[in-house]
Amino acid sequence: MKPKQGIRINRQKYTLVQNYVDSLGSGCYTIVGRRKRAGFIGAVTHTAIIIALFSEDEGQTITMALSRVSKLAGYLLKQGV
Repeated sequence: MKPKQGIRINRQKYTLVQNYVDSLGSGCYTIVGRRKRAGFIGAVTHTAIIIALFSEDEGQTITMALSRVSKLAGYLLKQGV
């Protein structure tokens, strides 16, 4: 049975699989969603929301997406955003 809840981005439904405060990287609240061989990473700074989509079919990995979102969020926090 598939879960009824989820997050929709660009008319695609993703299941939330993780949410945490990134204590090792940016320090931002981060969420991870998955659907088949794709997913998204979301992070929240003081005034911005970052959403990155990735697709394993296109050679992108969740690890690569997490790293880049964390770096961008950390940069924005240092800039006061």
